[in-house]
Amino acid sequence: MKKVTLLLALILVVSFGAAAEHKPSAGDVSLEVNFVPFSTAPIQLDFIKGRFFLSDNMAVRLGFLFDIASVGNSLPDPNNINNIEKEKERIIDFGLTPGIEIHFPVGERVSPYFGAEIGFSTRSYKYEYNTNFNNDRITQTGLNGFTSIGLNLVAGADLYLYKGLYLGAEFGFGFSSTSFPDVVTTATTGGLTVTTTVVDNSSLFLFGPNTVSAIRLGWSF
Repeated sequence: MKKVTLLLALILVVSFGAAAEHKPSAGDVSLEVNFVPFSTAPIQLDFIKGRFFLSDNMAVRLGFLFDIASVGNSLPDPNNINNIEKEKERIIDFGLTPGIEIHFPVGERVSPYFGAEIGFSTRSYKYEYNTNFNNDRITQTGLNGFTSIGLNLVAGADLYLYKGLYLGAEFGFGFSSTSFPDVVTTATTGGLTVTTTVVDNSSLFLFGPNTVSAIRLGWSF
């Protein structure tokens, strides 16, 4: 709701400005990120989308997602001052979203569009535990991981504020299919290594509307 209100306010303000050519034309390129103005990290760089305008009203686009989150802890063993227990978790997100947009000539600053995109995303997870006293070690992969692919119809609008600078909003309707990897745990204790695998044959299918709770912030050049 905040996103819609902010965009409507900006449209009203800009509409009183001097008219100028702001929207991209054939051969132009735009780059954008997600913008969440009321959050602690308003500009989110884990997802970047680029567009290339084949004509004044048609553009191909590609979204790129990449993020690494890693957390580690080192704790002394209360029963053995010579032993340090170490834990580490790492999550890697990767995704590609190619698509196409058809824009409508409404005004100099506002550019509504509709289009379609194919989405692919994957998440890998790894947990590690070890000690420096007897070399006990635990490694686990697969937990919280997934691979997803889907097709989405999209509609949105860009509001050009100054030259190539624009804000935008978008919503979609489509489906996605998600599968989950097996969870593999390898534990080494006293020189003995045991590996266990929990097979996950489950999947998740979603169909319906979807939105991104962020404003698109971009520059066209």
